[in-house]
Amino acid sequence: MDPVKDTAEIYEREHMMFAERFRVNAGQTADYMARFVDMLRGPFVLDVGCASGDLAARLCEKGCKVTGIDLSHSLIRIARERAPAAQFKIMDMRNITEQERSYDGIWSASSLIHIPKRETPAVMQGFYRILKPEGIMFLGLKEGAGESTDRFGRFIAYYSQQEASDMVKAQGLEIIDAITDRTQHTGNWVIIYARR
Repeated sequence: MDPVKDTAEIYEREHMMFAERFRVNAGQTADYMARFVDMLRGPFVLDVGCASGDLAARLCEKGCKVTGIDLSHSLIRIARERAPAAQFKIMDMRNITEQERSYDGIWSASSLIHIPKRETPAVMQGFYRILKPEGIMFLGLKEGAGESTDRFGRFIAYYSQQEASDMVKAQGLEIIDAITDRTQHTGNWVIIYARR
């Protein structure tokens, strides 16, 4: 059993419902995204777990050249409609095939939460590999402890601010800021900004 692929199948099966939820909730990251874009030294951004492309569209509006990756074919089709200026690929974040040092930033909002913690070191190594020197990484993670499935059956890994910071630092990335945000209607979040 692969909880990542099982979760991707849920997104695939219920893509219209999730695409609407993502569209409605896209605004909650506006301040975080503005700060992320201000930190970038160049325009090339990988949106990891881009889903229906709502955040990729906002990144494009801010002048970024965005490539989005996701495992759901149906969500990628919607993303191509919602963010026509971006490029999209079907790709598993556990096996990113992009060239080494090719991105100025990685935007990963609510996607790493679908990866079992035993696999996150390898994912983080992949993020490090494709970031340019001084590249910026944004992570949005669910606050909490352990791993479980939510009411939709999606696999969710929960993190404390300390655990998330330690995970990022273990891969050689510098923490710029770590925030626990309990103000969002979608739950409590741990936000990490890091630099290669």
